[in-house]
Amino acid sequence: MSKCRQLELEISDGLIQTTKDIIKAGILRKLSVAKKIIEFDKELAAGIYVYAIEELGKLQLLKDVRNGKLDYLAEFRNHNFKFNKAKEYLKSLGYSECFTLHEGAFEEDAFDEDSFDVDTHANTRSRLGIFYVDLIYDKTNRIVTGIKDIPPVDEKELGACISELENLVKGL
Repeated sequence: MSKCRQLELEISDGLIQTTKDIIKAGILRKLSVAKKIIEFDKELAAGIYVYAIEELGKLQLLKDVRNGKLDYLAEFRNHNFKFNKAKEYLKSLGYSECFTLHEGAFEEDAFDEDSFDVDTHANTRSRLGIFYVDLIYDKTNRIVTGIKDIPPVDEKELGACISELENLVKGL
């Protein structure tokens, strides 16, 4: 259950379809931009790619609207909800690889200094780690101990992810 406030809105079928069309076009624009800048700045391209995945979750959410009722705050505006919706959808289609942007390096996770991860996964935290500088700190003493690294991104894997998602969205 989402921790966000709820705000249920009524939305017509016509507005749902128009919104889905706009979202789909926006996803394709984001993927096109990510593809064009990948050689210049692969981390920025990865951040834009993660935004596209989140919008795919919004698209899936709208496909599930029943009786014209939409939970605007807890679902439509909730980044984690939309991202998880996209993740469920892509996994159901066998597109799990759309979430791995880097494999093989054993590096400290960019978001939780207490855990280690061999992969960088496309998710909201990855997007934020790419766009915003964050600090590592001792939670007990509240002392800054370092600066979080930008999550590593493999250019070839990201390019493959972008192409796969682009093909999938074009077919929707």
